[in-house]
Amino acid sequence: QLSTDCLAQFSYWQAKTYGKVLRKTGNLEEAITYFENLEAQKPLDKYTLSEFAWCLYEAVIKPAEKVDERVLFAMNKIVSLCIQEQYSPYAKAVLQFMALLMKQANPEYKKVLEWSQKLDVAKLPADAFFWKDESGKEMTKGSDKERYYSMVIKCLCNLKEYQECYDQIEEVLAVLMTFNNNRDFWFN
Repeated sequence: QLSTDCLAQFSYWQAKTYGKVLRKTGNLEEAITYFENLEAQKPLDKYTLSEFAWCLYEAVIKPAEKVDERVLFAMNKIVSLCIQEQYSPYAKAVLQFMALLMKQANPEYKKVLEWSQKLDVAKLPADAFFWKDESGKEMTKGSDKERYYSMVIKCLCNLKEYQECYDQIEEVLAVLMTFNNNRDFWFN
């Protein structure tokens, strides 16, 4: 009730913190509505905008299985709310969206390449992700940089842009030292 009555009086720190609490407690839709209402009342600072973007990513993009109007709206909103930096959902959202476009029955390779241009490859992490599953088996997932190159190269290959494809392959082999699931053999 307090947050509803005093929304306009919240400092940026209070607004961001309240939204983050909603997100961390799993109230993602409520958090999105809260940030939309807050945004309609006053301009938000970059930290509050980033928290709003995290809510959209976790509620809409991350669980999405296909591209629909809500996913497209959320993606456009995320790229307007924040920039690609370490603690921003920007890169995760763009990579997830590119993967969704690739999973379609008829992948839109040109659209994937258009979205890939929204990322600064140099800022993408080159470290793979490691974890243990329920049985204790060590699992791995390729780095964001590896996933990016994999999707871009696959698109270029399918669009028969062979020279650009070759250039990207040379770049990825020069930049990355480790690959997930022997992806370097596929690149070669």
